[in-house]
Amino acid sequence: MWSYYGTKKRIAKYYPKPLYDTIIEPFCGAAQYSLFGDNWKKKVILIDKYKTIIDLWKWLIQAKKCDILNLPILKMNESVDDYTQLCSEEKSLIGFYINSGSASPKKTAKKFNGWTENKKKDIANNLYKISHWKAFHNEYLNIPNKPSTWFIDPPYQFGGQWYR
Repeated sequence: MWSYYGTKKRIAKYYPKPLYDTIIEPFCGAAQYSLFGDNWKKKVILIDKYKTIIDLWKWLIQAKKCDILNLPILKMNESVDDYTQLCSEEKSLIGFYINSGSASPKKTAKKFNGWTENKKKDIANNLYKISHWKAFHNEYLNIPNKPSTWFIDPPYQFGGQWYR
């Protein structure tokens, strides 16, 4: 749904297909494995300790097309904070697009702003894929071990130093 630091979007096709009806992503980020191909049809459980990510997923899971399509497009040097009617999850979604591949949502649109009408339409038209997903704010050590396809993309060696 959005670009996130360490995204697996370009390499998701090289990972094996899920072996179980449930996919668990304990370091979910933008959940590119679960979004790839038909993986989204499985029971998907997203877990991350970065609350902003989970709050955004929870918001997207319940969002309607109009929620996405009504979001503003930021012009150069506009900030998400200029739009006081936006909730924090809407600001996060826009913030991840105005600086793709970032470890945290940005606030101000600059030269490489990727938040466009086409991106909004793409997200809105794909909400049906995630409406049955679940997202939990937690750490992987607290996740019950159960037979599932676990897509484990752990944080980098210095996780938390440059990103949460």
